[in-house]
Amino acid sequence: MSTGYDNGNEVCSITDPVRVLMFGLSTDDASTQFTFITPKMDTSNQNEVKSVLGVGEKHFGDIHNKFQFRILKNNNFYINNPNTNQKLEILKTEEFLNYENKKHMLVWIKIDNLELENSNQSGEKIQLKDGFMIAELYGHIFE
Repeated sequence: MSTGYDNGNEVCSITDPVRVLMFGLSTDDASTQFTFITPKMDTSNQNEVKSVLGVGEKHFGDIHNKFQFRILKNNNFYINNPNTNQKLEILKTEEFLNYENKKHMLVWIKIDNLELENSNQSGEKIQLKDGFMIAELYGHIFE
């Protein structure tokens, strides 16, 4: 499992509260993995964080502006098409303190029907149906 964040303004700075949060799972050899990525948000503004991570329907799209989902399988990356109107639903969120006493958040996510396109081979697609996951996110609060 991996969890973390990048700076949403594409500037590497620990003082910038604008972040893109990520959660991923992979096999031991990292040959197969998936990554769930949030839109960018100002983590110093809890209303903005609640807007992005609050319960309800959300949309997949282009990185930094909407949620993104990626799968690496057989040396191919499959990514949601940013020009479609595919959706996910956040069912529940719960904050907790990890073993280092840092704030993390569990996010229960439902994905009904998500089509991912192979970024290396035009026209090749895979589809996720009736999917549920719990993502552990870190960096949702600017500390």
